[in-house]
Amino acid sequence: MRNASIDVLRKIGVDTGGSNVQFAINPDNGKMVVIEMNPRVSRSSALASKATGFPIAKVASKLAVGYTLDELRNEITQGIIPASFEPTIDYTVVKIPRFAFEKFPNTNDRLTTQMKSVGEVMAIGRCFTEALLKAISGLEYEVNGLEPWDGIEKSPKGNLKQKLKMLAQKNVVFG
Repeated sequence: MRNASIDVLRKIGVDTGGSNVQFAINPDNGKMVVIEMNPRVSRSSALASKATGFPIAKVASKLAVGYTLDELRNEITQGIIPASFEPTIDYTVVKIPRFAFEKFPNTNDRLTTQMKSVGEVMAIGRCFTEALLKAISGLEYEVNGLEPWDGIEKSPKGNLKQKLKMLAQKNVVFG
């Protein structure tokens, strides 16, 4: 993904500054496609900064006024290592959007391409499962891990399949 991201940036003509490339991967065959590319510092960049501790926006600003990565020092290492060294992490980070449709009763809670989240939670764990469970807990939806939530276990099986086809705020917690 790293090499593919760099290839995308070079093809578009981005030589410096903050950017992010997002991919979707087919779990059946491993095929990877680009779903979004932002040639600027974005909300995703803020998540990456939080996840790695690397100040992406600050470094991008300094690059924009003419500094090079070799001239900038990485504050995480107390300036011992230049900012050109990529951060290495040994943990997994999960971000989940937070919805509050209960506060907006006349709003359609079906998820579409329109942004409807009121925030997000981010969680860090030693593996995906740990980070996911921490993030679900952080949503404060009064669910315990991946256990079914109110009434789902009483739903007829066909009804549950229909509900899962419709994107909704609590789909991640369906057992």
